[in-house]
Amino acid sequence: MPPFEVCFDRVLSYANKQVKHPVVLTDGSDGNNELMALHRELRVALGMGKSSFSPHITLLCDTKDVAAESIEPIRWTVDEVVLIRSEVGATKYEHLGRWRFGT
Repeated sequence: MPPFEVCFDRVLSYANKQVKHPVVLTDGSDGNNELMALHRELRVALGMGKSSFSPHITLLCDTKDVAAESIEPIRWTVDEVVLIRSEVGATKYEHLGRWRFGT
């Protein structure tokens, strides 16, 4: 897969049953088609079924809700995938592998 661009242009809180809600960047324009394709290809390669996938970046968790709001688009080129094991609640991360995309 060649490198591709992603874009996030909205900020909002994801509601959950926890006291703190994730504040995330999302794609309000339903773009990021290459990222969605990568997700589908990885699920197929791993023998996993279909699932909903909402590309986002978690910025922080807070007790205040952030209403959905458009922001100036934040873009960058994705040129690799990194597999990371994280321990929930422990802020511990272990890098298991890194794969660069072809050009």
